Amino acid sequence: MEHLSSQHFILDPNLKSRAERAQALENAYADALSEALCYQLDGASPNRIHAKAIELKVTRKLTPTLMLAMVRRGAAVFTESAIALSTGRALLEIRDMLNGGDAQNLEATLHAASIDGTMLPAFMAAVQECYGNCASRAL
Repeated sequence: MEHLSSQHFILDPNLKSRAERAQALENAYADALSEALCYQLDGASPNRIHAKAIELKVTRKLTPTLMLAMVRRGAAVFTESAIALSTGRALLEIRDMLNGGDAQNLEATLHAASIDGTMLPAFMAAVQECYGNCASRAL
């Protein structure tokens, strides 16, 4: 029987560069981890969710790609904690900004959270969908 690697299941054969393959693997990992986190944290208190975000930051697993995957899943409390931890800003300040729809402040905050320019439009759209506000007007 042939040994099957993760390449057979995850990677598009049209990906030519090492960077494209690495990004595809990171996206697949973040998607799987976000699904597991949503299952694990279903019904958890905001304090427990924040503790999990701290754990992920300490273990260097709280990446921009994971943050995007979580906000796309509608994990608002986790997203608030992740952005607060990534920027060093107060959790309540981040929560108010996300709920208030301050697009310019959000864009600057996301840059501070290491969300790069290529990921920013997707992140802003996901925040708008998750929070139902006008966060994408700054794009």
